[in-house]
Amino acid sequence: MSILDFIRRQISRYRDLLANFSRKNKELYYRESKGHCINLSKTPRVHEEFEDFISEKFVPMRVMSPLFQELLNDSVFDLSKHFFLNETNNIDLIKKLDKVRLADDKFQREYGISGAWLLGPFLCWRDVANYNPEDFLISPVFKIPVDILKDKRKHWSIKLESNSLQLNPTLRLALRQKWGIKLPEQLESDQILEALEEFRHYLCDAGKILNIDSDFSETLPKISSRFKIVKDEQGEIIDRVRINLEEILSKKEYELYSKVTNNQFYLIDIVLIDHFNANRTVLLRDYDSILDESEMHPILSELFLGKPVLNERTDDYKKIKMLDRYRERENYFVVDIDSSQHRAIDQTIKSQVVVIQGPPGTGKS
Repeated sequence: MSILDFIRRQISRYRDLLANFSRKNKELYYRESKGHCINLSKTPRVHEEFEDFISEKFVPMRVMSPLFQELLNDSVFDLSKHFFLNETNNIDLIKKLDKVRLADDKFQREYGISGAWLLGPFLCWRDVANYNPEDFLISPVFKIPVDILKDKRKHWSIKLESNSLQLNPTLRLALRQKWGIKLPEQLESDQILEALEEFRHYLCDAGKILNIDSDFSETLPKISSRFKIVKDEQGEIIDRVRINLEEILSKKEYELYSKVTNNQFYLIDIVLIDHFNANRTVLLRDYDSILDESEMHPILSELFLGKPVLNERTDDYKKIKMLDRYRERENYFVVDIDSSQHRAIDQTIKSQVVVIQGPPGTGKS
């Protein structure tokens, strides 16, 4: 094995650990967030006096419908109009929208990335050839960041932060690792039907057949746990009993679990807005970009092999040696810094204009 291959394997291992393929990862094992999920495909609950009105007027959003393509084209979607909020004054739904909006605003202030996402359709699949019936995954195929907006008239809408179709990064990584399906970070077409056909082709090339499930039109099936915990009177765990799927799933859910195999995947065409802690997404993209490079940066070689990588004749080596010779009285440090911050301060002192660029949390301030 070459040194380059060794470093790539190590980076891939750390990337996979960061991605987290466990059941706790909602990007693979999706469960609706309590109080933070807005279902654009489900008829909203309203007071009984508006039930007939809603049943006649409401048009559910589907990924494979013109309504979704209009959203991609315009980047803005009128939620008040979609849910008839002005006509029904649906207080419960308005409270939920406000809750999601405030959570997203807080997340953006703290991490600099979106916390609210448009999700759909959902892929029902298996990640191993020899699976147990309960080893069932439901993963959003597309994951697009959105802002939930409320104007002065208390009119609600969503705005896409990007109108390009973004594949779920953890699903893309999992399909590559589990089945060798090498999906690109972004599909070629932003036309939804063409993009889904492209997605289907990637799966078909790996021997997977993608079917459409029409039994679930408003809600998703639940993800079953593997075991039932048995506790004694004192609350201590005394046993773990394997779940019987027929006892905990509805008939419709059990049929779906039965027909999804390692070669037969199913799509459920439902569109949701939900809250995700997606601060790992940026790092995953950085890992992928490093792995796509034909040559590794010398610093990576030093990190993994412990060997010095800077030649004494290189400019980088000379700059770092100059910084090492700084006397303390010439420093302007009020906190511990690394070499890149040290060089930024040095450049700022010598130049009239300096632009410092980097993702949130990397010490630019």
